[in-house]
Amino acid sequence: MAWHVPREELPEWLDRMDVPFDGHSNEEKHERMQDFAVYLADQAAAKGGTR
Repeated sequence: MAWHVPREELPEWLDRMDVPFDGHSNEEKHERMQDFAVYLADQAAAKGGTR
C-alpha cells in the first residue's frame, strides 16, 4: 500500500521519484483506498473489533 505526497510537501533531503502513470486519477485512487479501508474496518468489526 502506498500514497501520494505532493512534491512541494516533501523534505529537501528526500529524492523525488518519477513513476509511470497507472491510468487512474487521484479521485479514483482515493475512492479505492476509502473502499478498502471500509472493507478492513468491516472485517475487524465482524471479528469482534470496533469499526
